[in-house]
Amino acid sequence: MGIVEDILNGLEVLGPYGVFIGVVIENIITIIPSALIPLMAGATIIPKELNPTQAILSIAINIGLIGAIASTLINTPYYAIGYISGKRIIDKYGRYIGTSWDEVEKYKLKIEGGKFEDITIIALRIIPIIPISPISIALGAIRYDIKKFITLTIIGTIPRYIIIGIIGWASREIIWTIAKTIDTMENIVIAGMIIGIIAYIIKRRRGIQLKTANKQK
Repeated sequence: MGIVEDILNGLEVLGPYGVFIGVVIENIITIIPSALIPLMAGATIIPKELNPTQAILSIAINIGLIGAIASTLINTPYYAIGYISGKRIIDKYGRYIGTSWDEVEKYKLKIEGGKFEDITIIALRIIPIIPISPISIALGAIRYDIKKFITLTIIGTIPRYIIIGIIGWASREIIWTIAKTIDTMENIVIAGMIIGIIAYIIKRRRGIQLKTANKQK
């Protein structure tokens, strides 16, 4: 429970500044559950005596907005990592996984030209169990428009942190349990993404092998 006590003490002293610092740190240190900071902030810096309307307004400003700004700032370097290294990795190793940079660019066009493009990106930011950083790296890797990345990240993470902050304010007695539950679900999502990528690579390689075999006949 040491980490919980440290976070609670820090938030009590720093208030909204602690939310900013905490969100930055939890995006860097993956062992910290991503929901822990806004949950603790909702339980600590938002007075329990406020009525629901006052509490939601305070959470929106002190947790939602500040958390979104911090998350966007720290995830932009993740986007840059994907942007800089994505093409190089695909060009070098794409043949081993059955893909190419041309296919990545086609996929990018499908996303950017999709009917529900903005809604999809925002939803990926809002849902608490979907990790933010891996999505940022993936969007960078396909060279998604940086202005849209920043705009949609802010728009999506504001309600994300508001929702979690409200849960923390309303359920302060069991916030650690809630944080661990969200963290477990987030890890399941990450594992599912990894399995999905591996399954895609295997499928692509088998498809290429079958085409090669058919040509040789």
